[in-house]
Amino acid sequence: MHQPYYKNIETNKFILPWVRMHGVKDYYDMVSILDKYPSVKQNFNLVPSLLLQVEEYLEGVTDIFQDMTLKPASELNEDERVFVLFNFFMANWQTMVFPYPRYAYLLKKRGENSHPDHIKRIHKLFSDDEIRDLQVWFNLAWIDPDFFEMFTDLKEIRVKGEGFTEEEKQQVMKRHMDILALIIPKYKEMWNAGKIELSTTPFYHPILPLVYDVKTAEQCMPKMPKLDFEFSHPEDAEIQIKKGIEYFEKKMGKRPVGMWPSEGSVSPEVMELVAKNGIKWAATDQEILYKSMWMSGKEHRDGAIYSPQTFETPSGNVDMVFRNLRLSDLVGFNYQNWNPAEAASHFVNELENVRKNAGNGRHSVNIILD
Repeated sequence: MHQPYYKNIETNKFILPWVRMHGVKDYYDMVSILDKYPSVKQNFNLVPSLLLQVEEYLEGVTDIFQDMTLKPASELNEDERVFVLFNFFMANWQTMVFPYPRYAYLLKKRGENSHPDHIKRIHKLFSDDEIRDLQVWFNLAWIDPDFFEMFTDLKEIRVKGEGFTEEEKQQVMKRHMDILALIIPKYKEMWNAGKIELSTTPFYHPILPLVYDVKTAEQCMPKMPKLDFEFSHPEDAEIQIKKGIEYFEKKMGKRPVGMWPSEGSVSPEVMELVAKNGIKWAATDQEILYKSMWMSGKEHRDGAIYSPQTFETPSGNVDMVFRNLRLSDLVGFNYQNWNPAEAASHFVNELENVRKNAGNGRHSVNIILD
C-alpha cells in the first residue's frame, strides 16, 4: 500500500488527491474483506509516507482537488471552473463514469479528449448546477461500494443522481474523512487478532541502493553510461529505514519484522542496514534472485523462487522471499477481465503446476501486488 508524499510543505497542501481517493476506494475494503474469510492469511505492506498522509488529512490538511470541491460552484472563478472540468473525470470511465447517467452526460458534454484551452472556451456552457454535480460525482464515484451500505446517506445521494445541493456535497466530503478514519484502526485490529501480518518500507519510499551509493546502478546495469557525479549517503539510507520502522510502531503499536524495500530494490549494503534495524525478512522480485545466482556462479533454477533464501550480513541474517512475476501480473492486470470463476480456477491450476514441479520440501509462492 504505497503513495508518494504529495504535500507541498511550503503551502501545507497536497497537490494530488490520490491518498484520499484510494483511501475511500481501496485501503479499508482490501483488509476488511478478510472478515468474510477467516482462514485466509495475508500480508499487507504499509508505506509510512502513506500512513502519514492519512493522518494529516484527518488533522485538517487538504488537497487542491478537495478545495475545488468544497468551494461553492457559484463562487468558482474561470480558472477554477476549467480546473474542475479538466480534472474531475480522472477515474476509470468504464467502471466509474459511464454507469452513472449524469456523470456520463457531463463527460460527453465536455468531450472525452479535451484540453484546458478548449475548456476555457466552453466552460460557460456549463451551469453552476452542472459544475456542482460534477464536483459531487468525482468524489462519489471513487467511494467503494461497501460504504454505500455502511452510510445510507451516500446511497441516497447516489440514487438521486443529479441536482445536488451544496449541503449534499459537503456530506460526501465529510464521509471521505469518516472513511479515512477507519483505515489505520482496521489494520491494527486485524494485525493484533493474528489475521494479517504487516510489513513496512523505508519512510519516504526511497530507492535505497541509490541513496547508499548511486554507483550501485553501474553494477546492476553495466551498459548504462558512466555517471559523472558522486552521491553516497549510507546515513540517509539508514535514517529512512529507522524512521520508517519507528513511525510504523507508533501507529500500529508494535515493530514490524518484515520489509518490502522500495520497488524491491536491494543491495548487500542495504540488506545489512535492514538487518541492523531488526528486520527478519524482506521481499523482492524473482529477477533479483536469478541475476544474483548468475553473478555468483550458481545454477539458475526457476524453482529457486519458491524456497526462501537466507542473506547473511555482519548485523544478522535476513530471510528473503521472491515475487512470482507471472502470477502477480495475472492477478494485478489480467484476471480482472476474466470470468471470476475461470480466473480462480486458472490460478489454482497454476499453483498445482508449481507444486508438481517444485520438488520435495516446503515451498512458498509469493504473489506481491502494488
